Formats: sequence, structure tokens, C-alpha cells
Amino acid sequence: MTEENYKSNLWKYYVFEFFMGLWFILPISVIFLKEFNVSYGQIGILEFAVSMIVILLEIPTGVFSDFIGKRTTLFFGSLFWAFAMFTIGFSSTFLFFLFGFILWGISDSLLSGTKSALVYDTLKRLNREKSYLKIRGISRFVIAISTISASLLGAYLYTADIRLPWFFFGASALVASVFILLSKEPYKNGNKFTIANQIEHTKKSLHFVLSHKIVRWVIIYSALIILPFTIFNNIIKQPYILDIGFQIISLGWITALIYGISGIFSIFSEKIESYVGEKGSFLIITVVHGLGFMLLGFINIQPMLLIIIFIYLSRIYKDNVIEYYINKHTASERRATVLSMQNLAVNIFGAIYVLVGGGLLDIFSINLVLICMGIITLVLSLGYILFKYPKSISGNNIIKN
Repeated sequence: MTEENYKSNLWKYYVFEFFMGLWFILPISVIFLKEFNVSYGQIGILEFAVSMIVILLEIPTGVFSDFIGKRTTLFFGSLFWAFAMFTIGFSSTFLFFLFGFILWGISDSLLSGTKSALVYDTLKRLNREKSYLKIRGISRFVIAISTISASLLGAYLYTADIRLPWFFFGASALVASVFILLSKEPYKNGNKFTIANQIEHTKKSLHFVLSHKIVRWVIIYSALIILPFTIFNNIIKQPYILDIGFQIISLGWITALIYGISGIFSIFSEKIESYVGEKGSFLIITVVHGLGFMLLGFINIQPMLLIIIFIYLSRIYKDNVIEYYINKHTASERRATVLSMQNLAVNIFGAIYVLVGGGLLDIFSINLVLICMGIITLVLSLGYILFKYPKSISGNNIIKN
């Protein structure tokens, strides 16, 4: 297959990300559920259900991706995503919402890690691995453009009919599935897809994660740092923005602004990482998360929107560098599985965070929960950097077995 065939993967991937990034539901998902008298605790249960499904399927779908192919896995993932959006959009009771969220979890487990693996394997075919942060930065910018458009439209769709944003999102996922199906598989696993091979592949990948001190450190850090953002993004953000004086219709342009700035910022991830370095990156991410959420808890005025934007900039930079470091140290034949293991760790911790966070929000104020989240983040994540940081993260050290 010619180099041009693999080059075309990149623009098809951008188009795929564009349509998957049309989050019409982003500004209204929580208030939509509140319309049907779903409590914060129940929202936590829905998010917990998604995380549990991902936890159960994350590694099997990663192995599936490594054996069957990243393209095929992404195709099925986008189909399940569409079905999940349509199900939630048609639902009116907690149990039906729960079923829709379970479908969402299945799709998330198919997509997580696989997108990154497809991109990195394509770049490896083209001998352009060092361009990974740049390519992912561009893709985040593409996602930002689609998210901005969808967020602005989503709030207006919600005022017309509260179910429309979910239907539009489902339709966009179907379009995305077509473009990913047109891409080329950059790496094919030579082993047959059998139960025995899956088990052996999983065991070797797990041994790799546990024995590779750099990959292990990055995965543990990624699980610790998501504490405040998971609770804020999934439960708190929309009520908080309304509490500081904005209207429901404002959620559209606010979400568009946040993701628009984040997308532009993402393009510069490669330059920022080369300037501040690996340890500097993790320190900045941790401090912005910790102090940012504490400030949100202490101060309830509209200018705090700027702090929210800084937190989202830190979050998107975190995602880019963590993916880059794990990809850099992992061989192609186990790349999706190792990334799935990282997502597994994140989802295990995330499931606990949203379940506990949702329950606490039914008891304590949003402000108190935000302050506590910021303090815990500084203590755990900053302590982990200061006392457990490996000598080198970005150095190339691939272990295949």
C-alpha cells in the first residue's frame, strides 16, 4: 500500500473527529436529566454505570482493536454511540436513561485508546511519530470547531424541543462511522483472533504496564489528576454556571467559548511541552487543577468563567501529553491494549469519583465540594510528582515483551 493511502487516514480521521465532536448535548445534558426529576445522586449513578461498563470492556475492546483492527473498532464504536444518543433522547424514566448510558459506555470502551492508536500507527507508517502531538493538537482544534458549532446550536435546539440535541448528536455519529470505514488499517496483527491469543496478549500487555516504570507512573498520575475534573465536568459545571448568574441560553455560547479556546490552545501542545519539559508539564497541570477548583469554590461571580477556561486548557494539554508519552513507549502490536489499560485505570477512579461526588452534592453545597476537590488534588497529585517522579518520561524506551 502506498504512502498516499496512509496519508489519507489523517484527513479522514479529522472528519471523523469533527462529526463525533458535534456535542449538541454538551450545554444541556444535566439540565435535560433534571427535567425528568433525575437527582444529582442518580446522575452520579448514570455516570458510574458508564464507567463500570468501560471498566468491564476496556481491555477486551483494546485487545479486539489490536487483533481485528483500529478502523473496524472505531466503526462499531461510532455506531453504538449513535444508538446510545437516540435511546437517551427518546427516554423519560431513569431506567431507560440507564440503558442509554450503558450503550454509551459500550461505545466509549470501543473508541477510547483506539483513536490515539490509529493515529500513532499511521504516523509510524509514515515515519512521522514525532508529529503526534501536532496531529492530535490539530484534531483537538477540529473538535473545538465542531463543538463550538454544536454547543451554540444545541442550546437553541433545547429551547425548541429538549430531545432534539440528542437526536442530532446520534445522526452526526452515524456520519462519522462512514468516514472512519473509508480509512486504511495502518498495522495488522499477524496473530489469529482466538480466546487463547487474547488472554496471552492481555497478560503480556499487563506485564508491560506493570514492569515499565514510566508507563506505570503516567497511568497512575492520569487516574489521580482526573478527580476534580470528572466531577465538575459530568455533574457540577452546568449548575455552577447558572448559579453564578448566567442563563440557560448562555450555556451554548459559554460551552462554545471554552472548547473553542481549548481547541486553539491544543495546537500549541508540542511547542509548550518542548519549552516547559515533562516534569514542568505535570506540575502546571496539577497546580491549575488544584488551585482552579478551590477558587471556583470560594468565589461565585461571573468572571470565574476565566478560571473554568484555564482548567479546560490544562485538561486538554494533559490529555495530549499523557497520550504522547504512553504511545512513545509502547509497540504497535499492543498499543491499543495498553491505552485501554490506561483508560481502565482512569475509569475505575472516575466511577468512584462521580458516584461519591454525586452523593456528596445531594448533602453538601457545590462550593464546599469544589474546595475539597481542589485540596485533595494538590495533596495527592502534587505529592505523587514530588516523591514518585521517574527520571525520564519522554525518552524513547520501547519494550515489546
